[in-house]
Formats: sequence, structure tokens, C-alpha cells
Amino acid sequence: MWITAEILSKRKPLWALEFLAHFPFNRSQEYEKEELEKIRSVIISYVQDFRYRQRNNIYRLINTHDAVYMPLVITITPKSSDKISIAITFSDEKPVPGKCCICGCDDHHACFNPDYGNCWWIDRKHTLCSHCAIEDIVNHPGTLCPDND
Repeated sequence: MWITAEILSKRKPLWALEFLAHFPFNRSQEYEKEELEKIRSVIISYVQDFRYRQRNNIYRLINTHDAVYMPLVITITPKSSDKISIAITFSDEKPVPGKCCICGCDDHHACFNPDYGNCWWIDRKHTLCSHCAIEDIVNHPGTLCPDND
């Protein structure tokens, strides 16, 4: 089984970037199907315990967002909207290897930022990495991409 966790909203809120930066599983690794229930329970616990900072306040994700736990998909949606922000899927299909159309990073050469860690794919086609999509990260002096480090 492969785990894909991605931000689906056009805006990429900082809480979602933090959520994926600290995601408890490697999205480039295949897991045994027998491990699925254990993995799902760890992810559910992670969703329920996740806290984020916004305007000098700390919020629990589960208090500001609704999470739906289906067998092969977990979705996180703001309580004030019906648009899914993050989808976590479990699939037999390996994620498509990609290359960022802006910086050229790929599955083996990720961008790095000291505050956000390594980049991740934010689209299903794996053509745009998180660090190029967010202006604050791409312009941060600590961000290193394969073509400029």
C-alpha cells in the first residue's frame, strides 16, 4: 500500500503545510497491506492530536476542522466550508514519480527549508513542490532547492 497525503485547496494554509511536514509516514515508501489498520490508527491519532498556531493562538485541528475516516481515504475539511483541505489516500498504485516544473526537484532530490523540512508534492501529477508553491517558503533565505544549493 502507498500513502498519498496532499493539500487539495487552492490556498496552502500554513497549518496544512505543518501538517504534511510532520506527517508520521514516509509517502515514498510502500507498506504491507497487513499494516494498513495500524497505519490508519496512527494517522487518525495524529489528526486528532495535531495542533497549529494561527495569529498567536494555538488550535487543535479537530476543533476547527472535520475529519472523515473511510477505509481508504481520510479527509480533513474546515468546519466553515465544505471544501476538502487535505486528503490522505491508501492505494495499491505507486505514486507517480515527479519533477517540479519550477525548481527541478524530484523524489530523490528534495528542496529543504529549516522551518518546514523537505518539500512534498502538492498536486496529483507531481509537477509542483510545496516549497515553490508557497511564496513565504520559496523566498525564505534558508530554502535550498536542488538547482540552487
